Amino acid sequence: MESDYVRDAFYRVAFFNEFNDGKERRLLKWTSPLRIHIFSAIGDPALHEKLIQEQMNILSEHTQLPMYIEPEREKANVLIYFMNQTEFNRAINTDKNPHLSHSLCTFNILANRNGQIVKAWILIPEDLARSYGRLQSCVIEEMTQIMGLTNDVDDLYPSIFNDSSIFQQLTPLDKYLLHILYDKRLKPGVNWNEVLDTIYHIIHSQVDAPHNHTEKTLYLHTQQQ
Repeated sequence: MESDYVRDAFYRVAFFNEFNDGKERRLLKWTSPLRIHIFSAIGDPALHEKLIQEQMNILSEHTQLPMYIEPEREKANVLIYFMNQTEFNRAINTDKNPHLSHSLCTFNILANRNGQIVKAWILIPEDLARSYGRLQSCVIEEMTQIMGLTNDVDDLYPSIFNDSSIFQQLTPLDKYLLHILYDKRLKPGVNWNEVLDTIYHIIHSQVDAPHNHTEKTLYLHTQQQ
């Protein structure tokens, strides 16, 4: 039963976008290293870099993609902005983008026609995120979503891909979803029906593998609470 749950979770998080009116899309993922440039217009730049570096290490471990801080903006393919709430509201322009009016932080990605993500942006209103105690979780969630897990699902549990989530770190389920997405058997640009059998085999090889017993037990225990 847990494999079915993970398969459904992957479908809902990886083949949809929270702002595209429920339309299924093709699979998007990075195939090249992430070169991350940080803009700290507010707050502590050293703290920002520390939070980003920690999440880079986690994401790289679960995707096997190289990631590093890029000091030159022109060479970066991921731009992360820490700004104040006023600048954030101006940047997201809620008059034209009303779906962003309740966003604590946000991201955007650009993919080519083959489904390869080639650029990403993350906007974090540092003062607002801190006031909610969510600065770290904003960094974690948005950096994970730009990997291609773009949808928030209200009843997905336990996961950070849930606007009502109490979790501020990647859960075992979230890590499974990253492993599935970056399995070499899954190519960018495919649709769900094309890879359903492949995803079935990936899930059974990863989720049901004996070496995953401890983390799988944690996932099931948390789900049932």
